[in-house]
Amino acid sequence: MGNSGKARILSVPVLSLIDRLLRRRPRGNRPRLKVDQSLGAFPRAGGDISPLFVIFRTENRGPEEVEVTGLSIELDGGRYLELTDVLGGERELPCGLQPGEAVAFWTGARGLAETLAEESYGGRPRLRLLVADGLGGVHPKSFRFRVDEYLELEDA
Repeated sequence: MGNSGKARILSVPVLSLIDRLLRRRPRGNRPRLKVDQSLGAFPRAGGDISPLFVIFRTENRGPEEVEVTGLSIELDGGRYLELTDVLGGERELPCGLQPGEAVAFWTGARGLAETLAEESYGGRPRLRLLVADGLGGVHPKSFRFRVDEYLELEDA
């Protein structure tokens, strides 16, 4: 289902800089992506279900096609957990979205919890997902993630 690779930590706040520069453009000229986060599992053959996944859904709410180029999670200290290379999904990144079209990407809940625990996160931290578009825009979504609870999950 999802890629089993390890997420990379980026120390350069590139997405934040691009976002600040892009905010200077008039709103009508920027892509409008709606970003959601949820949890879910996938059916398997024989009636079983997969381990728990974190699902990130992005919908183009603007009037023009938008290219989704990457997903990351903002960490403390101006660092970013780059998810693009470890995501499974309905499509590969980068991908274009027509107006009204949506796409979902996912990663294992336990794998994400392990990476966050390595970065000294525990409990239920508030995280911020950042979805990057082809024009340099960044579309955020804040969510809580149960690091300690998801570390106990079985990935079978």
